[in-house]
Amino acid sequence: MKHYDIVTLGEILIDFTPDGMSAEGFPRYIQNPGGAVVNVAAAFAKYGAKAGFIGKVGDDLFGCALRTFLESLGVDCGGLAVDGDYNTTLAFVSLAPTGERDFAFYRRHEADLRLTQDELNRRMLSDTKLFHFGSLSLCAEPARRATLAAVKLAKESGAFVSFDPNYRASLWAGGDFVSHSRNAIRQVDLVKVSEEEGEMLTGYADPAEIARALLAEGPRFAAVTMGEKGSYYAAEQSSGYAEPYPVRAIDTTGAGDVFFGTFLHEFVTKELSLSDGAAVRSAVLRANKAAALCTTKKGGAPSVPDYDSL
Repeated sequence: MKHYDIVTLGEILIDFTPDGMSAEGFPRYIQNPGGAVVNVAAAFAKYGAKAGFIGKVGDDLFGCALRTFLESLGVDCGGLAVDGDYNTTLAFVSLAPTGERDFAFYRRHEADLRLTQDELNRRMLSDTKLFHFGSLSLCAEPARRATLAAVKLAKESGAFVSFDPNYRASLWAGGDFVSHSRNAIRQVDLVKVSEEEGEMLTGYADPAEIARALLAEGPRFAAVTMGEKGSYYAAEQSSGYAEPYPVRAIDTTGAGDVFFGTFLHEFVTKELSLSDGAAVRSAVLRANKAAALCTTKKGGAPSVPDYDSL
């Protein structure tokens, strides 16, 4: 029996989320833990599953805050390295009236991209049911090489592998995102994309075509998140549109991560068969609801809903 339900690896950062204006007329910000793979680990932990995290922070107050947050949820931080020379990544979030968000990253020479193969916690990678990673750790070396080594180690131990090709224009040259993400997709069992990412990776705009094209690359499950329109999914013997859960969104940060984290939680903890169409659809609908509820609060990881509410 594997010890961890999930181990995630990748970017770990602070999101500074807008919180109105000061009396002097300057924007105020809330400091929130962030990073797509952090949000997935947080979802597992909040739902009562065993989660571990591998990544790197700076030896600074932001890195300490991130470790404290993850440990408060019960996430095992045995794979979290500290870099004395590089800072923890920061991201400033801008919010539209609809809750849609954009990011300005302070990520030049930042700690999360300095993770090396030697710093990988091999015990965690060999003792997990599922290994999850995203594309932001593929942006540069040495993190890219470490990430791909972790994928190999997890697969050799018999773990399922999931991937989120998270596109941020300010962090990628477009062709690099496509080539590195396609290479990763060919190595995984489950993948989740947004409509924009799906079109970049497959050339298709239609979610059904995107999902089919992703499955053709090798994964057994593919999901396309569509924001307030819901999601589309395709698995071994089923596919379909999953309607959204209606809410009034104030911040969409982390919604896609909570969607995927919730689906992956159902997949792992309920030993979901991807050939069981009814069970797959039920898990996707639950993931839609979790993502929607996440958008009713500010921040990503802190906004993961209680499992009982799903």
